[in-house]
Amino acid sequence: MGRARARLARSGLWDVSTLHYARRTKGIAPTRTSPGHLADLADGVVLVRAKHPDAKPQVLIIAVFEAKSRSNRGDVITRSGEELGQLGWDFERFSEEAVELEVLRPDRTVERRLFRPDEIRISRYETQWRAFLPKGETLSKKGAERLRQDLSFEWTTHNTMDHQLQRIADGIVRALVRGDL
Repeated sequence: MGRARARLARSGLWDVSTLHYARRTKGIAPTRTSPGHLADLADGVVLVRAKHPDAKPQVLIIAVFEAKSRSNRGDVITRSGEELGQLGWDFERFSEEAVELEVLRPDRTVERRLFRPDEIRISRYETQWRAFLPKGETLSKKGAERLRQDLSFEWTTHNTMDHQLQRIADGIVRALVRGDL
């Protein structure tokens, strides 16, 4: 994350005062029979807005978070026998479909806004992809290595509640803004 903050500062494109953790990320979820509708996307993201209101892209996704339960932890690697797991699908949807994000305005108020794919910058390798598993659970070595080949991916375990994860994410953002990470 320290490298991410340094890149932000050097580029001059991003308003570091808008760097924050956003929950309730939604994206268009197309199906085989319909163009789709807004549905849950990632559990959370760390993002920053562009300095200029007409810039493309408008949002830089720095990190994507997914929290899994015991029963669905394998979805991170593959879902229902599909080649892509949840993180791969997250990347595809951010890259190809409209996404609704909770973003900070320069005046520090929050707005929910729909962004087109060309207004979002996300990367398999520059964006940090994180999965949180229940304490005592693991991912298969082979599956985790496969994800690391495709994404800048790490996973960890937790025994925290959602509001605690929010506090942790807020602390990470504060440390990024101060330059501590």
